[in-house]
Amino acid sequence: MKQRFTSMDAALDWLYAFVNYETRRTATYDPENYNLTRMQRLLDALGYTQTFRVLHIAGTKGKGSTAAAAERFLRADGKHTGLFTSPHCLDVRERIMVDGAMIPKREFMRLTGRAAGIVDTFPDAMKPTTFELFTALALMYFRERHVDWAVIEVGMGGRLDSTNVVMPDAVVITSLSFDHMDKLGSTLPEIAREKAGIIKTAAPVISAMQPTDALTVIRRTAEEHAAPLTVFGAGIVTVLKDISIDGTRFEYTSGSGLCVEIQTPLIGEFQMENLSLALRAVEIVLSPAERTIRRMARSVRDLSIRGRMNIVSREPLSIVDGAHNADSMRKVTAAIRAIAPGREFAVLFAPLLDKDIDGMCEALAGFTEHLIVTAPVSHKSADAHVSAEKARSYGFACEEISDFSQAMESLKSLQKSGYCTLITGSLYAVSSYFSMK
Repeated sequence: MKQRFTSMDAALDWLYAFVNYETRRTATYDPENYNLTRMQRLLDALGYTQTFRVLHIAGTKGKGSTAAAAERFLRADGKHTGLFTSPHCLDVRERIMVDGAMIPKREFMRLTGRAAGIVDTFPDAMKPTTFELFTALALMYFRERHVDWAVIEVGMGGRLDSTNVVMPDAVVITSLSFDHMDKLGSTLPEIAREKAGIIKTAAPVISAMQPTDALTVIRRTAEEHAAPLTVFGAGIVTVLKDISIDGTRFEYTSGSGLCVEIQTPLIGEFQMENLSLALRAVEIVLSPAERTIRRMARSVRDLSIRGRMNIVSREPLSIVDGAHNADSMRKVTAAIRAIAPGREFAVLFAPLLDKDIDGMCEALAGFTEHLIVTAPVSHKSADAHVSAEKARSYGFACEEISDFSQAMESLKSLQKSGYCTLITGSLYAVSSYFSMK
């Protein structure tokens, strides 16, 4: 059969021609727009059945780090692994990985062509969204590659997310805070209810330490599904040893009582929680021997994730992080203070308009007096002037530069004057930075 797409551009043009809720922010969050029946029909038409075991990961913050660590831990036990995450930074194939390698272009084009042949026959009302198609491509690729385990990161929410068609062996819920409030709810219990929607009957749940009202929802949902619940700080014991420019070092006590030291280049106390959630989940589903747990602990010594506290220069110190809500920004600034006490930072701030710009500005207000506000290179709504006006309301005499590359030049001038630098505000700020390198 002749291959339908002979270039990545052609395949991506087809994929992005569908409704894309990553860019279209006005769609009502309901089963009509976020439709698991539509997703299941697509998989059925593709002949997909789940042939691998799954760790399913939801949450507001830390999903990507937790998913990446879980995949490493599984691979350290000799498992053949798939990893589905979103969004990507530079290459769309970052979303679909097997054994740590991106899906090859030829496989991406082939699977997209196969999906196109099926979707062309669907009535308009059943056409999938772009993210549903990405999810289907990942699941098909994992099945074809005969992976033993797939680590699946939820795109948004959980209950109505396209990934919620999988049957997980365990569910992880990372730290919850306010994000996508127009879709998921304006209170933490409402948000927790959406995230807990991935909990399935008898599948163990491993949760971050959550605000009491959010944890109550998770606990109640787990009980309703007879799913045993483990919570960080109660059923998971860790001791932070050190945070530095080289990463985070901590002790982790396994479910069997074994204490191991974990060192990772990922920076921040919150990464201790993310990695511990991942390791306890893998422990629960695999019951590994002590020597395997030690091997798992060593497997993240070189784990780095683009957009999570990336040290792009040590002298002068320059950091890139994709924090895009208030809580994430507070954690990033706290981590930076821990590794660079007393250092003065200039910040390039490039948020999207649908995010909590006020909350992020409040978090940055005590961190820097030198703020350059710009817009990331993005297909989403971003306006440097709107962001700058909000920043000024928090006391910033900020520099407003609409063009990202010109804003980078201004930041470099401050860097030459002796300031350390932070580029943040969105994952698109991260991709904009790295695409210039």
